[in-house]
Amino acid sequence: MRNVAAAGHIISTGTLPGVGMDMKPPRYLKADDSVELGIEGIGYPKQSVRAGD
Repeated sequence: MRNVAAAGHIISTGTLPGVGMDMKPPRYLKADDSVELGIEGIGYPKQSVRAGD
């Protein structure tokens, strides 16, 4: 089976509770952190974390 991502599809990564919760001490994403996901042939989009209102 082959899945094809089309324009507008969302690629969600990670685990439901997050792996940071199990680190000692716990580590979570915070404002000004960034996450980069590389997909060969597509590119390497980078997402930044912002503080909420």
